[in-house]
Amino acid sequence: MADDSTEETLLDRMMTLVRTTLDEEYGPEGYQQWGERAFMRVEGGAVIFLVGSPMGADALLNVRCYPVRDVERPDADLGEYLARLNADQLFGGFSIDEDSDVCFDYSMLGSAVTAEAVHLAVEVVARASTMYAQEIISHWGGVTSLDKLRQELDLQQRAPAGRPDDGTLN
Repeated sequence: MADDSTEETLLDRMMTLVRTTLDEEYGPEGYQQWGERAFMRVEGGAVIFLVGSPMGADALLNVRCYPVRDVERPDADLGEYLARLNADQLFGGFSIDEDSDVCFDYSMLGSAVTAEAVHLAVEVVARASTMYAQEIISHWGGVTSLDKLRQELDLQQRAPAGRPDDGTLN
């Protein structure tokens, strides 16, 4: 087992590679950096997060999108539908979280992360997310992640002066 400094070094190298890849693929205006280990990109209507984490002697890159936020009627049928979709996914998979948000995650070990893998992960997550969002919304309700982000940004802009803003997007 490697010591913490080795984990940090691999994680830092992975996050530098992710940042460089995003810069080269989309330019500095094509994504936002959140802290030291997270990036956000809007790709074709999908809000995609790339988050690095230590994982033992390696690191983990999770590429996640919430195709549908605030599902109004989460039920067993939705769970079954997501499970059927997962059977057709070569990379990544769908789930629903405790906030009734449908997630699509694609994870890879940091030691396997390349520029090509980052590009592919963003593309796969965006495609899977946008392909199924409207069908999920039409059956179970909710809003797309991009619409939710727009709503939250609009609320922040209309917030009264003097109200503390913690900068989070829930």
